[in-house]
Amino acid sequence: MFIRRRRPATLDTPPTAVEAPSVPLPDLRPAEPSLDDLLPPDLIADVRPDLSGRRFVRAHELPESGPYPWLDRPEWRELVEQAAVSGSLDERTRELCTRFATDGYVIVPGLFSAPECDRVWAAYERAVVAGVIHPSPEKMGEDDPHLGHVMNAHLDITEIRDAASKPELLALVETLLGVEAILFQTLLFPKGRGQLEHSDTIHMTTYPLGYMCAAWVALEDIDPDAGPLCYYPGSHRWERIYADDVGLSPELFATESYRAVAERYEPAIQYLIECSGTEPQVFLPRQGDVLIWHENLVHGGTRRVDVRPSRRSLVSHYFGRGALCYHDLSGKVADRVADEISTPRAVPV
Repeated sequence: MFIRRRRPATLDTPPTAVEAPSVPLPDLRPAEPSLDDLLPPDLIADVRPDLSGRRFVRAHELPESGPYPWLDRPEWRELVEQAAVSGSLDERTRELCTRFATDGYVIVPGLFSAPECDRVWAAYERAVVAGVIHPSPEKMGEDDPHLGHVMNAHLDITEIRDAASKPELLALVETLLGVEAILFQTLLFPKGRGQLEHSDTIHMTTYPLGYMCAAWVALEDIDPDAGPLCYYPGSHRWERIYADDVGLSPELFATESYRAVAERYEPAIQYLIECSGTEPQVFLPRQGDVLIWHENLVHGGTRRVDVRPSRRSLVSHYFGRGALCYHDLSGKVADRVADEISTPRAVPV
């Protein structure tokens, strides 16, 4: 089923060009909102940032502020123990929280059934044929049979939206974050992309830090030659690298886009990996398995050894309600209004 198109959640919408009149006229266009006006009304930060007069949100210009997510705090072990003793966490969820705090990710086998996964993919294929969604061109040669990825297909396709907002998945994400989770973005992948290692911090940043999680759902058994996902356990506690750290200003990103990211940011991540000595883990899930990771976990796509196998997957990104969410590369505040789909529920912390 298709749903009516809403204004897509985007972090980098170009301004509408306005032709200059030949005779000076009063400017009747609405004024650009102040960044201060874009702060969440329920901001959870201990320190409210002053964004008045600023064009961009920059991580290093924001004041230090908590509260940090409960599993990012130094006393997380005590907090998990208290939640378990109080009955807020069962033993399985306690183990997942411990793994997330220690390694920066959790794997949940079989969270989605085979029919659920198949419904998502069938809905995607119908939408492509109907011209409702338009996969990006990402061919790796003439023998590559697969289309490219699609961003935010949940805005058009009910089955994808339902999968990304599956109550059991949302409940776990909210437990890991410690606050209500809001679906912000989805990516649907027919195949691997071989994207170099990165952390989501530079793409989807929060204030206070840490209030973002991603979930990777395997819509089929993943072939090891199809360019599966890889990740570096414990890298969520590595130093965060922001755009300003590598000389990537909003103006530079506006003109050079992700070419500048490849030239400046990705080498810095490779340096961190080399210095850490950490070996990557490769995610080879069965259909319905889910990997949930911390916003600063370093991850990427491995090389596609064979272009024939597909790598069908759905990736969803969630922000924590009350956190300021912005795009560190462009310095723009994230627009989440269209995607607030979760309902308030009790969170154990």
